[in-house]
Amino acid sequence: MNLSFFKDNYSKKLGEKFSSRSELYINIKKKSVQTLWWIIGVTLLKLAFFIVSGIILEESTQLTISPWLTNTLHALDLSLLILPAIFSIINGILIFRITSKNTFEALLKSIKRARNYLKLYISLILVAYLCIIYITIYWTIVSSTNDSALYDRFSFYASLILTCVVSTILILLILWGVYKLLYSRFLKRLNIFYNLLKDAV
Repeated sequence: MNLSFFKDNYSKKLGEKFSSRSELYINIKKKSVQTLWWIIGVTLLKLAFFIVSGIILEESTQLTISPWLTNTLHALDLSLLILPAIFSIINGILIFRITSKNTFEALLKSIKRARNYLKLYISLILVAYLCIIYITIYWTIVSSTNDSALYDRFSFYASLILTCVVSTILILLILWGVYKLLYSRFLKRLNIFYNLLKDAV
């Protein structure tokens, strides 16, 4: 690939011009650091929001469930606090590596890791939310079944499965939409940086 190819692609995809390979590197390095800082900022804001909303919900909602389900829910809630914190620290380390190393290969490796960590983070968060939702749905149905003295096991399991399937589809769509709105732009930019650097190396 010649330099004009990189000029055309970089200008087209990012709306900026550069005149040399080193300028391409400097621009992508700068924008990568900015993107990672934005990811950290969004993640921490989201973490703060869920901490506050979790405190409010805990005070207003009193569910009596079995001890093992209670412990599982507490562990999942804790994971929703720990994962964003760890993810932010990892991104901070990547920012340090990007700013401290001055080679195309090092920058390419850091951007690749940033993409992978972002995808992994979103997947783990979605799994944690789904587990919390399943436990809540399951215990709600069990409680309502016991309260109404419904002894038809087929109806019970049919309603449980149907509710879980429908809820999973709806919640996945909502959560995926939220995280796509929050992180898709960052992931797209990282993909652009990665592909340009991969062609330039």
